[in-house]
Amino acid sequence: MDDFVFQTYGTSFDDIAPGINQRVQETAVAGEDYLTTLQRILSSLALTYQQQQLMALNIERAKRGQPPVDIAQYSGIGVNVGLNSSTQNLVMWGGAALLAAFVFSSLMKR
Repeated sequence: MDDFVFQTYGTSFDDIAPGINQRVQETAVAGEDYLTTLQRILSSLALTYQQQQLMALNIERAKRGQPPVDIAQYSGIGVNVGLNSSTQNLVMWGGAALLAAFVFSSLMKR
């Protein structure tokens, strides 16, 4: 771990989160710089924290007899891509109207 970021900010990072430098050194894979390893560790911690929060929320909901929270609703997992049928119809009729207006204006210019 001999990169610029570690040499410059390593002490500060360890002051903020004691032991983080040791954890980064233990977790780093060959050829990976300090920031990449740190980012990977922090992403993992954030995901774990979010999962713990969701689990606690769903346990509270279960105690109240409510169904669990649908994670796809909040996480973007399972997001529908595309237009719903109402929007598709609006686009189709709007396109037809524009085409008709274009043809009509072309005929009027003759």
